[in-house]
Amino acid sequence: MRIQKILLWSISGVLLLSTACSAGPPASALSGAGSPSSVAVSAYESGHLYRSRLGYTFQYPASWESCAAIAVQNEGDADTFLCEKDEHAPLLVIGRAPLASWDAGEIRAPADYTLLPLAQTDTYCYYAQIADKAPPGIHDPDLYNSLLLPQSEVSSRFSLDA
Repeated sequence: MRIQKILLWSISGVLLLSTACSAGPPASALSGAGSPSSVAVSAYESGHLYRSRLGYTFQYPASWESCAAIAVQNEGDADTFLCEKDEHAPLLVIGRAPLASWDAGEIRAPADYTLLPLAQTDTYCYYAQIADKAPPGIHDPDLYNSLLLPQSEVSSRFSLDA
């Protein structure tokens, strides 16, 4: 009887430990609170979600997880999703701008990127800058192009946090 109780407690402990270890990162990591300025996307494995400190959630594709070199750089009012081998060529930038700046046309995409409005609040316009194709000099153009998302997919994967 005593051996059965010890065995039962041991199994319970293993199950509890297993559950705790598979729960993923803490909520503070998912919200961006206290996160570093450059974070590997694979650190945000809660349903492939990246929750930005800017007040939005982006559901990144599983194909990005298969490329372990995808990272997010947080600068000012923008999050830049890039392949670490080609830091000079972001795959996607999601940002927010004051409505007055957006309405005045002050927000522009660099050459070879498309500017896409995503959502609007009382004070901000959220937008994406989406790469059209792999730029010259990229490390692996085929991989880069395979990771690009069409505008409709970027829009459908973006949502404002409540």
